Amino acid sequence: MTLYSIDVDDFLYKEDIKISLNQKDKILCISSGSKSDNRVVKINSFKDKIVYSGTFLNQQKKIKLIGFNKGIYSLEVISANNSIVKEFAIK
Repeated sequence: MTLYSIDVDDFLYKEDIKISLNQKDKILCISSGSKSDNRVVKINSFKDKIVYSGTFLNQQKKIKLIGFNKGIYSLEVISANNSIVKEFAIK
C-alpha cells in the first residue's frame, strides 16, 4: 500500500494580484489575471485603521491616494475564493 501526502493548499484557487503605485500621481493600480464576480478592496493605515474600502469588479482597479499621508499601508483584496494582503508605502 502506498500513502500519498497532499497539501490542502494545492486544491485552493489562488488569485494572482499585482499592485503598482505611481508616487508622482498618487494612483494605486490593482490588477488581476482573472475575472471575479466581486472583490472587496480595503486599505488600512499602519495603525490598522481602514482608510479606503470599495469593490473591485473587473481585472483592473485604480485608486486615487490624494490626501493620504506618507507612510506604510496594507492592501487587502477579498474574493469569494481567498484573501490577499500586500503592503505598500507612500513617500
